[in-house]
Amino acid sequence: MNRKILLAVGDPTYSQILTDYIQVESDAFQLSAQEVMHYQYMEELIETEQPDILIVHDYYLPNTIPFGKEREKEWLNYFESLRTRYDDQLRIVFLCERERQDPFLRQLVNANILDIFETNKINMEEFIEQLKDRPRYARVAKFKANTLSHPAKSDEDAEDTSMDEQAADEEIADDKDVQDLENEPKDTSNQQKKEKPVVEKVVQKKVVNKQVVKRRYNVQITNEVEKVVGVPVEKKLILIGSPFPRSGSTFIAHLLAESLRDLDVPVTYIESPYSVPYTFDRFYGQKYTSNYYSKFYQFTNDLDPEQDIQLNWSVEGVDMISKHPNKESIYTENDIPFETFMKLLLSNQSTVTIVDVGTDWLIDVYRDLVDIATDIHMVMEPDISNMQYIDDPDNHHMEYFRELFQLHKTKLIGNRFNQDILKNPVMKDLYKDQFITTFPAYPSSLLFQAQYEGVFAKKTLQQYDKRTQKKRGKALIDKQLEPILDGLVPKELTNQKQSFFKGLWNKKIRVSKQT
Repeated sequence: MNRKILLAVGDPTYSQILTDYIQVESDAFQLSAQEVMHYQYMEELIETEQPDILIVHDYYLPNTIPFGKEREKEWLNYFESLRTRYDDQLRIVFLCERERQDPFLRQLVNANILDIFETNKINMEEFIEQLKDRPRYARVAKFKANTLSHPAKSDEDAEDTSMDEQAADEEIADDKDVQDLENEPKDTSNQQKKEKPVVEKVVQKKVVNKQVVKRRYNVQITNEVEKVVGVPVEKKLILIGSPFPRSGSTFIAHLLAESLRDLDVPVTYIESPYSVPYTFDRFYGQKYTSNYYSKFYQFTNDLDPEQDIQLNWSVEGVDMISKHPNKESIYTENDIPFETFMKLLLSNQSTVTIVDVGTDWLIDVYRDLVDIATDIHMVMEPDISNMQYIDDPDNHHMEYFRELFQLHKTKLIGNRFNQDILKNPVMKDLYKDQFITTFPAYPSSLLFQAQYEGVFAKKTLQQYDKRTQKKRGKALIDKQLEPILDGLVPKELTNQKQSFFKGLWNKKIRVSKQT
């Protein structure tokens, strides 16, 4: 028999993540048609929906009572009321962000709340399995481990306590397998900082099919639609890079960001935090910012509220997230694990997010991001040795890239190509019809000039194309970018932009969520 679940979380993103996982288990659970969006409506919806399981969030669910002792008292009184009326027919799952030693958690256990998740990293695999199972005291015994006095125990009690302690020890051991979010930015006010939820990467033994696990925690951050100049545009997460260095993936990423900006699509460019910084100096960041630190720094350090630092930076309408080369070291996966990177992505409001992976594809964080990315763009140069190196089935070093190339979301982009190279029989044999577009080898002086001016390069390349093209019309660089843009935004948007470009020049376009 399906058990009915009523959500009382209060945060749309958090609720959507829970909904996605619960709906997969339709044989075990049924979601209520309605959702509690404010504490004052919870009683009414419980009576209407008659759920078997109530999932509440301590902080995100709006409440007229301020967060603190008074709200804790209200929770305890309300749960006691529910227990009195429904006994064990209503199971309460309590989500919060508190220290394990918080006395309130011990009070919840005393109130017979046996499903408590106290951190903002939730192992969704275990979360679902716990809901399938009956409530167990062993799971919450860790919250009472710090009780100062221990009454005498019978043999049966001692056995139960031993089991509880073992469960607590296992929980602590599990925590060591996943990077905790201790370094997240903290709010220095009296209230806890309200953050977007982050689903913990599931840690499994190697015998478990990793692809199955990844599908489980595939966070749906790309299911939103926004209107740009009246045209619905789906949110996108793009990973762009190359198996080999100096292939021009950053050049292509910058061109793509600039082109989306020209279409009035809100876009954010994120430089890999695990590599040597490039973008800040490339766009004269020191000239246009004051005491700048990247948002990676924000999510990995306790910020001093008295410290006057700048975290936001944009170049010609493109939001930039890249390290300051003099103030931030190259980050490691311990500094920025999957959970922290996800917090940054979830906090980003742009319609399109471009992550410049560079050559860091083998880092575990990017392996995981591959599963939630909507598009992967792999940039290749016309280097026969490198191409054969990847294509060789006996070359195990390139096995992961061969897997990436087979994904439907992966598109190959050629850089420094010309028509003679594309017609070469070696190219046709290795990558027949796999390149969605190719870019020619532009004179290095053009790119150097854009770097010298600290600006995006597309306008410089457009001017060059119009000087050198035999026929008048669209610049070559725009033609080469079209196949990429067609895969990201509706054709209606690009056509509309071309038709009304003069009317839109210097006019600010209002971007609003689709309703």
